[in-house]
Amino acid sequence: MQTTTHPTELRLALVFNGGVSLAVWMAGVTHELDRLRRAEGPWRDLCRDANATVVVDIIAGTSAGGLNGTLLACAVAAGEPLPTELRDLWVRDAALTTGKLLDDTAETPQSLLDGGYLTKMIRSVVRPRAQRVAQRGGRPREPVTLFVTATATGGPQPRGTDALGQHFGYEDHRRLYRFVADAQRQVHDPEVGPHPTVRNDFTADEALVTAARASAGFPGAFPPVSEEPLLALPQLRVHPDVPDLRDLPTFLMDGGVLDNAPFAPVVEEMGQRTINGPYRRVLAYVVPSSGVRGAVVPARDVARLRPPLHAVVSGSLNLPREVDFRTDVDELDNRLAAASESPVDRLFDRLPDEGLLATAAELIQEYRQARTVDGIWKARRLLRRRPLATDLSRPSRIDAAGLDTLWVPPAGTPLGHALDGPLWTWGVSAAQQVVTTLLREVRRHLNGDKSAPACAEPQQLALSLSAALTKILAIDDAVRRATLSRAALEGIGPSASDEEIAGLVNAVFAEQRVREHLLVVVRSATAAYAESVGTSAAAVVERALAAEVLSRAFAAPSVRPHTPPFDFVRIGPDVDSPLVALGDYRDAGERKLFGTRVGHFGAFATEDARAHDWLWGRLDAAAHLVRLVLHDQPSAAVSRRVAEVQMAILDDEAGRAGAADGAALVARLAAAHHRVTGDNRELVRSFLRTDAGRATATGVARSATRLLTHGCFEAVNPAAPAAPTRAAWQHTVEAVVADDRPAELSLSNRLARASTGPLRSGLWSALRDDPTRVATRLRNRLILLLLGVAGLVFTLGGLVGAAVALYHSGDQVFRWTAFGLVLAVLVGFLTAALRTLAAVDPPPEPERPATATL
Repeated sequence: MQTTTHPTELRLALVFNGGVSLAVWMAGVTHELDRLRRAEGPWRDLCRDANATVVVDIIAGTSAGGLNGTLLACAVAAGEPLPTELRDLWVRDAALTTGKLLDDTAETPQSLLDGGYLTKMIRSVVRPRAQRVAQRGGRPREPVTLFVTATATGGPQPRGTDALGQHFGYEDHRRLYRFVADAQRQVHDPEVGPHPTVRNDFTADEALVTAARASAGFPGAFPPVSEEPLLALPQLRVHPDVPDLRDLPTFLMDGGVLDNAPFAPVVEEMGQRTINGPYRRVLAYVVPSSGVRGAVVPARDVARLRPPLHAVVSGSLNLPREVDFRTDVDELDNRLAAASESPVDRLFDRLPDEGLLATAAELIQEYRQARTVDGIWKARRLLRRRPLATDLSRPSRIDAAGLDTLWVPPAGTPLGHALDGPLWTWGVSAAQQVVTTLLREVRRHLNGDKSAPACAEPQQLALSLSAALTKILAIDDAVRRATLSRAALEGIGPSASDEEIAGLVNAVFAEQRVREHLLVVVRSATAAYAESVGTSAAAVVERALAAEVLSRAFAAPSVRPHTPPFDFVRIGPDVDSPLVALGDYRDAGERKLFGTRVGHFGAFATEDARAHDWLWGRLDAAAHLVRLVLHDQPSAAVSRRVAEVQMAILDDEAGRAGAADGAALVARLAAAHHRVTGDNRELVRSFLRTDAGRATATGVARSATRLLTHGCFEAVNPAAPAAPTRAAWQHTVEAVVADDRPAELSLSNRLARASTGPLRSGLWSALRDDPTRVATRLRNRLILLLLGVAGLVFTLGGLVGAAVALYHSGDQVFRWTAFGLVLAVLVGFLTAALRTLAAVDPPPEPERPATATL
């Protein structure tokens, strides 16, 4: 295989989707991503032949994906491989059994599954790494940024104002947390300017555990967790951005409820990365589904056939997530367009053109006005975010001519003299645009674009320019933070006058010495570029500023984040495999995974099911990642390498799975495939007939009973020393449903327990014997109970009738006989009732050992 001319760095930014027990499949993908970035096993030869290195530097995750993403990011920051226990963590420990995910002994359960156990699982992996990094002084081995989403159950309510000045509230339960590990993170200081510093949030183990646990907290399955450990480090939370985090911590649950694919912060973070050579940026979306659902009504019949009720209801529940993902896709499309088609770049390529330069010089006044309006608009937008308020009244026209602003060049400023004075007078965004334009030119040269200008030492130049860009972004971040702090201190809000807003920004520019430090950065960057291409720095700046003026002189105010070029790749289970043994699964997609069954909880059922999904995660990841690394190679060669890597994975997993070799493991996959792709109800029934199925059904029923009878259904303080008092109805439900007799029962609850004994015993005996027959056994017991009651009523009616007849017969003997008969019946019933109420429930049958195979 031929290698590429220049060594290429493949930079992966990962977005992990949610999916409950599909986290096991994603864990397999995560494991293979980790092996690829470290060039381990078959990936070593692959990367060598492709002359490529692989870097994972940005990770975002939500729900179950947030958990896997956190584990991978911790490994990257520590410079270590993923723990060897990762497979055991998911395959062995993530079990739906009592003592693990099920807990039927909690004093006051808050959910069906045991959130404390899940927290311990996460902490056992995260804490050791965080402690080792802290012991080394906290310096990260590799730079990485992790984004984790969560959904708040409460918190501050944003406020809005309409055009009539009327106030209204709206909800915003989104939470986004960012963990950064970077030994060269640029920060700005007014005295020394932007400078590198060490930032490593991955030493905050409890915050990491809380974020991962919160994002994976599926509503109802796991209880929400407190946000307090995350607010201990104010830099972690990036949304909502509240002044000095003055809101109280709330409780957090599954991030996938509102944002199941957090793309936006990942794309924004791409612009913070420095480059030092040829590279290819890929945004990889790890999602355990094909993204295409079978339609209830065929497309050709949608205008003729009305969908059934269940399709309407289920479809409406999916619409919020459809909107969320569609919005993300639209944002990605816009970012891709911005990265590939920049009007500034096209103008820069056409310069120096005397006509264009002259036009730019004539448009400086219009440019100044546009930039003034843009600065006021951005400041108002920033102030709206922080107090959690939004002004929806129509903005008034800004009189740019009457404002004195420090972020636009003075009137009459020539394009070619921007570097001559002691200050950079063109503002932060113009400085960013100048450096970005130069960096894109160098990137084109590194990537082999023949039309790009030739430059000396392009790798070193790219590193210098990208470092300059991160310095400008650090200054911009400092300006943003200082603006918010000063506005809060001076009481300036989004409804302030244009003069007050301009004065606020001017004060921040002066306080942070923005123009002085920007001049140093831009002068250094343009000088490096000019020397490399053989021209003067003044000429370079003149070209770049001319392109800036021409593109923005009449542009509307907008936020223009820097977006480097990137490719979007989706990593899912619906991927073709060239390995002949896996060819039968080509069209199965996500249907081959146990995690897609039983409301996405299916893989939690058995260890074999989790091992099956873990293996498919590795195999599917290999098929995608080989194609990603060898994207420019012939398809036949790529298919051969995919088959080699997948076979190596099968051999690697064979020993752990107790198979003789990879071929034997493939045979086991085939046997499981027929079951997992069959009828969902039959799959569940066959599992429930196994020992493990009976144990799981009994455990789930016990946990559900415990939640219903001991759970707290009101808002409480979890730190309170005393457990909340149970409601009266919970005692009654416990008397009626609980398998074990409660210690204390009131007289009414004793009667309720005695009268429902046949139904209760039928329920629990069916769960232990054959859970698939619970409904049948309860129905039969209910019929027998109703027949017994009817017979009893008939018998009592007959006895009463006979007694009345005897009493009215007129004979004294018959009257006493009737009285004795009624008395005997009453005594008999009272005796039976007392014995029933005083009796102890029979001990439950011992549960069988939980063993099962797929």
